[in-house]
Amino acid sequence: MASPAARPHEAPAIGAAPGHGPTTSPRRRTVPGACLVVLLLLTACARRPDEGPDTGAYHAVSLDGSEVSLRDVRGQVVLLNVWTLWCLPCRSEMPVLEGLHRVYQPAGLTLVGVNVDARGDIPTVRSFVRTTGLTYPIWLDPDDGISARFPTPSLPATWLIGRDGRILWSRLGMVHPDDPELGTALRNALGAEQLARASGEPDS
Repeated sequence: MASPAARPHEAPAIGAAPGHGPTTSPRRRTVPGACLVVLLLLTACARRPDEGPDTGAYHAVSLDGSEVSLRDVRGQVVLLNVWTLWCLPCRSEMPVLEGLHRVYQPAGLTLVGVNVDARGDIPTVRSFVRTTGLTYPIWLDPDDGISARFPTPSLPATWLIGRDGRILWSRLGMVHPDDPELGTALRNALGAEQLARASGEPDS
């Protein structure tokens, strides 16, 4: 069950152990209680929908101010993670995401973190990313435009997008180390040949 959102200064260290405390934080917007319950029931578990939104139409801004879009990475396997500074589970899962980035980037995975904090918090977001040493791209979406494409009743929220722009897997809540469903989805999306080349193993 989601806990009340915490302010950034209440957050644990970036390396806080997953599994301690809540795994989601509610969005800071008003959603009728019954609708929220329905949305959570629909999205709290991993799923592989047959159809999804037009993912390529989503756009944001990079940390350096450049315009970016999912259309720019069409043809790549993308793991898209939505987070905010005040979301404790978001911050707790970042070491896991950083690990996935380092392991799977050589095989062709593009991991993108989308921050939806308010526009006035952008300097704090930039400082946070710099001090925590995250190496995967962070996009800024202070207007929360991502919610129009990817429903996010609570955070964190993560989607695996295939090379054709189709959503292959999603998770509402924290991504945990050695998640078997995510691992399978990543291997299937990237392909055995790409993974073998990245690991230096001979193709089978």
